[in-house]
Amino acid sequence: MFDSINEEAKTWGMWCHLASLVGIPLGLLSLIGIPPLPFANILGPLAIWLWKKKEHPFIDDQGKESLNFQISLSIYGIVIGIIAAVIGIIVGFVAGANLPSGGNPDQAGGAALVGIGLAAGIIAIALMVITLVALALVIFAAIKAKRGQSYRYPLTIRLIK
Repeated sequence: MFDSINEEAKTWGMWCHLASLVGIPLGLLSLIGIPPLPFANILGPLAIWLWKKKEHPFIDDQGKESLNFQISLSIYGIVIGIIAAVIGIIVGFVAGANLPSGGNPDQAGGAALVGIGLAAGIIAIALMVITLVALALVIFAAIKAKRGQSYRYPLTIRLIK
């Protein structure tokens, strides 16, 4: 696909992929009370791609690929969050509606908590799976790029052409 790829272009192609991993430690900061930086997984590849894309077509190609994958992951995460919230609301309403009339108001609150807990569980599991799969694919893509091979992520929406 590319005539010749020098070592510097291979290295920057690799960094286009690995820069997305900055989102993982920044996301973990929320566990200690520091607000996470939204879409940090996109900012790293975007910065490298904008900075280096004109130096070699391989860097441009791999930068776009990394960006498209990270944007796709963000979209999938948002959609999963919306679906989980809707499921949680439905479960809360259904559980609350099945309470006997004149029932204890604490039971209605408990039903709502069940719905919220279900939504939170779905989101947590889905995000863990997405993160682990993304981590493996990013590492694989970085290895391929360092070897001078173009990598195409699966299930990627190609927004940047």
